[in-house]
Amino acid sequence: MNHGICNILYAHIIKRVVRIFLSAGLLLSATLIFSGASRAADWNINCGDNAALINAIAQSNQTLQNDVISILVSGANCSFTFSSANNLTDGPNALPSILSTAQAGSLTIIAQQMTRFSADTRTIPLRFFHVAVGGNLTLVGLWLTDAGNVNGSSVRINGGAIYNRGRLAIYQSFFTRNSGERGGILYNAVGSYALLQYVYTTSPISYYPLPPLDSPPTILGGA
Repeated sequence: MNHGICNILYAHIIKRVVRIFLSAGLLLSATLIFSGASRAADWNINCGDNAALINAIAQSNQTLQNDVISILVSGANCSFTFSSANNLTDGPNALPSILSTAQAGSLTIIAQQMTRFSADTRTIPLRFFHVAVGGNLTLVGLWLTDAGNVNGSSVRINGGAIYNRGRLAIYQSFFTRNSGERGGILYNAVGSYALLQYVYTTSPISYYPLPPLDSPPTILGGA
């Protein structure tokens, strides 16, 4: 799958998801999510600037406001490549763990158009995101690929792309070639909550364990 196809699908499914929000009377929420409207603390990150993204997440963890990180895309393709762990919480994570809202507020990461996150797992397994107990993370418009145990490392991790112990929402995003001992795309720990809407994957979704009974359904392909 290339960036051109991703961006076409991205534009199409944004329109469909906004219509769902409107029909449910959630115009304000839809506007905030898809426009990157101003919050108490916002960061604009240039495409491919790993250090700035890591720093923004770390700063978000130090404020009680609900924060937004917008990834600015100037060209046709936008990508971040991660090759080292920022922390080892529940396994190697490329980005800082999203801390409890009791100390950090919620965090939304939104890309202006489809943005690729890839992991170099030739020497160590590596996932992108970890959500701590009480943490709240929303992702919009990301393409997460090649994370976890994809190269057969002897060290195995749960949750190839994401390990969730808190609350997680993912909208109009793509997952390819992610692998985990339990949950190639996502490991959803006991007591956590996850909502995936308009999430596309090139293989059957790996989602472990099943969502708790009060979770909304996982929606694939915009159903």
